[in-house]
Amino acid sequence: MLYYATEGIRYSQSLRSLYLLDNLYFFAGAASHELNLLEKRDSYFASCWFALKVEGNPVKIARFRANFDRLFDLDIEEIACEYVKRG
Repeated sequence: MLYYATEGIRYSQSLRSLYLLDNLYFFAGAASHELNLLEKRDSYFASCWFALKVEGNPVKIARFRANFDRLFDLDIEEIACEYVKRG
């Protein structure tokens, strides 16, 4: 799943498209979580969060926030802030 998600991310970026980019980052983060690649997971999850915020759909943001909490027991805003602080 990680391979296909990262390929989708590369393809979307090459087209300069945001279409489903948040989902691709989410799946890449989920796969990284399962592989215990926590730094990559945080990077993908932070990118997912930033893509959601750029889109600005409050319903979608709430749904993703609930998924992060339910599936991974993570506060996505905290992960995004820590990712930015690390540079």
